[in-house]
Amino acid sequence: MAIRTLEDQKELVQFCYGASGFAISLLAIRDHFPSLYERMDAVISKAHECTWKQGLIKNEPNLCHSITRDAFAFPPGSQRDHFLEDGTSEKI
Repeated sequence: MAIRTLEDQKELVQFCYGASGFAISLLAIRDHFPSLYERMDAVISKAHECTWKQGLIKNEPNLCHSITRDAFAFPPGSQRDHFLEDGTSEKI
């Protein structure tokens, strides 16, 4: 997976209005809409795929527009860990 900067990334995947933002938002409200589980899970899955495919955004770790934000779009596990490992101040 490539590490990209905001300047060279054509498709931004951001918390405010992007794939990881959809995943985080839908996961937060999912339990309140049991009749929509299948549809929400399909969107969450696509959001995870998009976030993973777009690579890491290389900028200061924060919860709005960064690797750290993207990490929390994923459930605990190897993908989240991968984003968190590259989201340290030292690596940025």
